[in-house]
Amino acid sequence: MFEVHKSRSHKTVHGIKGLSVLTGVPNFNIVDGLPVDYMHMALLGVTRTIWELLLENTGFESKEQPYYIGHKRKMIESRLLNIRLPSSFPRRLRKIEEYTKYKASEWEAILLHCIYPCLSDLLPSVYLKHIMLFASTMFLLLEFNIQEHILSLCEKQLIKFVYFEKLYGKPYMVYNVHISKHLVNAVRNLGALWNFSLFPYENDNGMLTAFHSSNNHPVLQVATKFFLNKLVHHTQLPINSPIFEWTEKLWSLQAKSLKYDARLKTTIENNVTVADHMRETDFNDIGKCQYEGINICAKEICRKFAYDDSYVCLNGMFYHVERFLVDKKEKLYIIGTQMLVKKLFANMFLYTFSKNMILLLLNESVRQCVSVTVETVNGTYKNYVSFCKIRTQID
Repeated sequence: MFEVHKSRSHKTVHGIKGLSVLTGVPNFNIVDGLPVDYMHMALLGVTRTIWELLLENTGFESKEQPYYIGHKRKMIESRLLNIRLPSSFPRRLRKIEEYTKYKASEWEAILLHCIYPCLSDLLPSVYLKHIMLFASTMFLLLEFNIQEHILSLCEKQLIKFVYFEKLYGKPYMVYNVHISKHLVNAVRNLGALWNFSLFPYENDNGMLTAFHSSNNHPVLQVATKFFLNKLVHHTQLPINSPIFEWTEKLWSLQAKSLKYDARLKTTIENNVTVADHMRETDFNDIGKCQYEGINICAKEICRKFAYDDSYVCLNGMFYHVERFLVDKKEKLYIIGTQMLVKKLFANMFLYTFSKNMILLLLNESVRQCVSVTVETVNGTYKNYVSFCKIRTQID
């Protein structure tokens, strides 16, 4: 920045166009004070760049490079479109030809859950491992509690990842790749990536745009509707107000409590393992429900939908939900087939199904997961599972 400012030509150097006025602000560190945005840098920037290098003819004789697999895009697209994401994901996966229109949430799903299963037997391992350095680091930096040893690991992984030009060439050592090294310090100073991401602001922009319905005083329209929206959401009504119940139904996002019905009593199969401390024997099948903000669905019911909420991690173990139950005390349970997993990266596991079906009481450790089954070039099938990122109030 200072080099460009001092030079007489004022030509752009490594993407730097000049000296920022913020360098003159007293006691302000422009590097630490302006954190890198995860959404634009990691998803719309680095992830898209990698995708284009692998699958698109971007020039610089890319088709002759060992990392180019564009000739296999039909197979990759077939794998991609067969993936059923959980219902909490805002968008379904689209065709590769539409990649220029992908939103940040789509790139996030590809980076964290899809890129490894879809490319595992098609891309040379050196490039695949390089991509997973970045993907696993992003997952770790999105976690709710991040300890110092995890930050140190992420720092080392990003330093390795930034040697980008050795694999892809100097023209692709772009600014977004370079500044990814600053992510760990940003997390140290400001918390997890979701804490200072632009995702919520972009969502709010969408809300404000929807408030504009005509060209007649558009600013006044948006301001008025925003105020009314805020008023309805945040105004405290007396409990005896005639519209109290109506507004509660209209705006409440809480799931309805489930009631046990003795007439619908169901039985547990003999091959289901029940923990010794569990004494409850009377249940109702509920099929699907929300628990602690996570949508969970029995696998047979999920088959009817484009999404799949039937894979969870509970008490550190992965399960495929066979049945979803409620007892007399309105506690929620699952009967799940245990998955035998082999850890590949921080957020990518290879799995097979065991023969163990277990009755489990849901608790706060539950996490939603994404399962991806891929038919390899050899005709065999491989199953992958990964954690969904923790959904925060900001999301």
